[in-house]
Amino acid sequence: WVADYNYLFSSSSGRLLDDQPDFDPAKTFLIIDEAHNLPSRVESNSSKELRSLSLEALASELTEIGIDNRLALHLRNLADECTAFGKGDVLSLRQLDDITDNLANIVKLFSNQPIEYESISPESMDTIWSLASGSTAMKERPECFMGWIPENGNLKIACIDASSEIRRSIASFRSCLLLSATLHPIDGFLEQTGLDQLDHRPISLSPPAPWLDGAYDVAIDTRVDTRYKHRDKSSPETADTIARLAEKFAPIAVFFPSYAYADKVKALLNESYPFFRIASQARNQMETVEQRAAFIDEALRFSDVIFLTLGSSFAEGVDMLGGKINAAVVVSPALPEVNPVQQYKRDYYQNRNRDGFERAYLQPGIQKVNQALGRLVRAPGQSVKVLLQCNRFAESKTRSLLATQYKECTYIFTEQDMANWLVG
Repeated sequence: WVADYNYLFSSSSGRLLDDQPDFDPAKTFLIIDEAHNLPSRVESNSSKELRSLSLEALASELTEIGIDNRLALHLRNLADECTAFGKGDVLSLRQLDDITDNLANIVKLFSNQPIEYESISPESMDTIWSLASGSTAMKERPECFMGWIPENGNLKIACIDASSEIRRSIASFRSCLLLSATLHPIDGFLEQTGLDQLDHRPISLSPPAPWLDGAYDVAIDTRVDTRYKHRDKSSPETADTIARLAEKFAPIAVFFPSYAYADKVKALLNESYPFFRIASQARNQMETVEQRAAFIDEALRFSDVIFLTLGSSFAEGVDMLGGKINAAVVVSPALPEVNPVQQYKRDYYQNRNRDGFERAYLQPGIQKVNQALGRLVRAPGQSVKVLLQCNRFAESKTRSLLATQYKECTYIFTEQDMANWLVG
């Protein structure tokens, strides 16, 4: 069986695989590729978004086709809950528990009524799926969810910890093999997947690749601080550095934590160095493998600088840069933005005697960096110079999360240090 994560770890899709003839997890060897993404994917699948207007529309459609009035009443009550809070509010556990009870009643009523779903609009069907997804887990482990209002009338319920769901799914299989080159730190990964509590842990595999030794010439540029409040000051230095690498090694790849940051530096680069040809990854415009391949192929042939975004399909899933570029720049450790969900996750782990900042911000940020750099050397004989630009990369906690092949590095403190590294 070959399937997406959802068919094992999503409550709304998992039944499709369970219903297949001859499928028996107890007799199945499970292989999970790109296993480092497992915690975030399952957390995302277990989260939900409720909109008051969508709930009202669903209630009206169900009333029109003659469904039990109690179901419409519960839906309208849930819609009222979405509008009872103001933008930016974070729900208490008691308030979230009340909403969970309402969701459980709605799901129960749906399961007990014969509904002609073909009479319901696609938009309302999406709402029904959203209501059903993850509701059981919310009731069983309410502390692993948080609710907040990103905008009026819109309630987001985010899963903070999906370890129990992952562990329960994996434990049902006879054996499991986890494939990934970036499971570091392994103790954090095992905890986030609940595998630290299994009697028989799955096999984890990082394929031996001795040819990676010495393939990366890494330097940390401590002259630059890429934190948000310092970006206006540091961006000219970033643009100048990119120009110097492009002049010597073009084409080069430059990875940014966001499209906005890339646009800012691109404008400066165009202003000061108009002769460089820059190819920029577009937002949501290259969804297929063919489109991404065409973009990379054209960029390598006709551009001096290729701007890419950390965490995107180009940074994680495109191998076409391997052996094709001689230098790359990673601008910033790419920590997630500070928002109510990340802050809740930080507090959640901190209250469990873990390093909340590392779990909520540092680990996911450096994981994106490790993934992006891993795409630059894909075979024996390939090599690349990599500049990690931000003084935060030099901090011991940040460096400890870098993959082994990136930890041996040169520190750049002065202009002369940069000149020496470029010719080294």
